[in-house]
Amino acid sequence: MSIRQTVCERRIYSDRPHTHEHDYYQILFPLKGTLNVETRQKDSQLDQRHLLILPPQCEHTYYANERNEFLVLDIPIGMFQTHDVKNERYLALNDKWKSIRFLLLNELEEADSVTRIQDLIQYAARLVTPKPESPSIQYIQNHFNEAISLEKLAAMENYSPSYYIQWFQEKMGMTPVKYIQKLRVNHVKHLLLNTNYTIQQIAHLVGYEHQSSLTRLFQKFEGITPNRYKLDKNNQNFG
Repeated sequence: MSIRQTVCERRIYSDRPHTHEHDYYQILFPLKGTLNVETRQKDSQLDQRHLLILPPQCEHTYYANERNEFLVLDIPIGMFQTHDVKNERYLALNDKWKSIRFLLLNELEEADSVTRIQDLIQYAARLVTPKPESPSIQYIQNHFNEAISLEKLAAMENYSPSYYIQWFQEKMGMTPVKYIQKLRVNHVKHLLLNTNYTIQQIAHLVGYEHQSSLTRLFQKFEGITPNRYKLDKNNQNFG
């Protein structure tokens, strides 16, 4: 797995407000000072007691009124098994998170630490991924690239297939089929940006025999082809 789209670095923020959103997860660890963060949900100040998780497409404004420094992780969505983190989350900077921060800071000083940093970031991503209470949802997240029957999922919850669809839609805001498709598209985006696999190879990895099936699905969710998505993102990174 390439770390090309994964970032771990120290950053300093200015007192000039800046507003944007991004298509990846971001975790901010405070090292010095505070950071003002404004979102549609609330206005908060990130201090030494907390770390901040910003999900993709979460528009936010940030600025600092004092000297500051933060350790920032930019994490591709494909490293998260679920896309259920929709709003910003402030977590207590407990001993576990302080240890992760300490290890990441140490690895940044080493020239050959790319793999170890990647492992630490994957571990951090698992910690902030909500654990599904439902066995069928967890099964989908672990097997979204396989053929999954509605009957099998319904049996896991002891529901009839018709009631399961209704229950799932109320719980997840979409049908089981759309949820599986969404997980596949998220994983495709990660593979497009972090590997050199062909579209045909990626199609096989997410459960499609033909490249055309993947392309139709990707266009349905993203409005563009997988190749165009990869080209546009690469141009943004090198522009």
